[in-house]
Amino acid sequence: MLRHYLSLISISVAALLLASCASRNAAAILNDVETYIQQRPDSALATIRAIDTTTLTTRSLRAHYALLHAMALDKNWIDTTDVNVVMPAVEYYDRHPSGIRRAKAWYYLGRIQQNAGDRPEASISFMKAERYAERSDDFYFKGLIFQSLASIYSQAHLHEEALKYSERAYSLFVESKDTLNANAALLGIAHEYYDLGMNAEADSLFCLLIDGSQVHPNLRSDLLSSYALSCVTQDKDYEMAIRLFEEALSSTGSLKNRNLWGAYAYALMRIGNTKRAEQLFRQLENNKNSSQLSILR
Repeated sequence: MLRHYLSLISISVAALLLASCASRNAAAILNDVETYIQQRPDSALATIRAIDTTTLTTRSLRAHYALLHAMALDKNWIDTTDVNVVMPAVEYYDRHPSGIRRAKAWYYLGRIQQNAGDRPEASISFMKAERYAERSDDFYFKGLIFQSLASIYSQAHLHEEALKYSERAYSLFVESKDTLNANAALLGIAHEYYDLGMNAEADSLFCLLIDGSQVHPNLRSDLLSSYALSCVTQDKDYEMAIRLFEEALSSTGSLKNRNLWGAYAYALMRIGNTKRAEQLFRQLENNKNSSQLSILR
């Protein structure tokens, strides 16, 4: 009997040691991922997805995993709407503040809420992130917060507030020497100038970005189609607008909203290509989903 109990104790101790070793290994992997998630988000996401979540035996580990998972999805342009991805981090870091992680947990919750179209909740989350990051010297992350707040205000048609936050984001990205995000913020500023009727200022930035600045590939179609729309609404240069729309279409296969499709069709009509223009107008009448519209030759 004694041998039996000693055997059970030995097995239990071995299991605990194995679990402890697995947890330490998972912690080391997460700490390593945090060092390269900005530069190599695709590798970070692959590593995170390969982690055996049963090895995350503490709330601290589960929180760190949840935060890095949410970050990796966002940085890979995967727009999840599942708040459960990041909630372990939000709940843990609210109770155990850990430097910038509390602010990041709220920020990535806001991003997920924004993906789901819940702008009021997203704005609350972003403002909490802003408050918790106030004393941080992480200019890049603070720029992300302001950029997201600018997007929320723009979607609510509060363009003066959106412009203010886009300008603050731009300054922070310049401070952190992040050219791609600085140019993304400049594109946001150009959008706000356009919506505020400041056409000359908007067009100047559109041209600056098109003519040689580094722009993230996922934003280039937006840049091209936005400048094309500006050309059409100002009766400026329909031939150039069509070239810009068609370059945008060649990279993504679609335009992001019906206003852009309508402007493209109108430009075609103005240069005399009425057949293609009428085909597009009919598609717009018969199809409410912009992504299902197609360029017609």
